[in-house]
Amino acid sequence: MLTPVFHPNIDAQKICIGDHWSAGQRLAHLIVRIGEMITYQSYNVRSPLNGEAAAWAELNQESLPLQKIDLSAGL
Repeated sequence: MLTPVFHPNIDAQKICIGDHWSAGQRLAHLIVRIGEMITYQSYNVRSPLNGEAAAWAELNQESLPLQKIDLSAGL
């Protein structure tokens, strides 16, 4: 069983990474970017895929990111 991700820019079928991706980017950097999104180090509430998560993020901005860690160490 998979645990759904509760994030303004992630829904069951899609992830919106905005303007932070290019076709020449390495897969490792894309994975780091998604990890940063999951820990709420990166999110956009202005054009969300998940409106409920966007409202929650706006109400809880002082608690974000959930865990500030450097996911790019070693890249």
